[in-house]
Amino acid sequence: MTPTPTATAFLPTSADVAAAAERIGPYARRTPVLTVRVDGHPLTLKLEHLQITGAFKLRGALNAMAAAGAP
Repeated sequence: MTPTPTATAFLPTSADVAAAAERIGPYARRTPVLTVRVDGHPLTLKLEHLQITGAFKLRGALNAMAAAGAP
């Protein structure tokens, strides 16, 4: 049985990431990155809860809408 391809079956290229960043740039906040140590191990946190929506999902949803040509 051959697996059915899905939208997540490919890895984005650096050009894909740059295009997405350009599309969402006017709408999404640049959120800070915090580096801490937990039990002696470094942990990096991207503070996406500081987005207007309070969640990281804004970036993906906004990029999908912009890529599809939504106004």
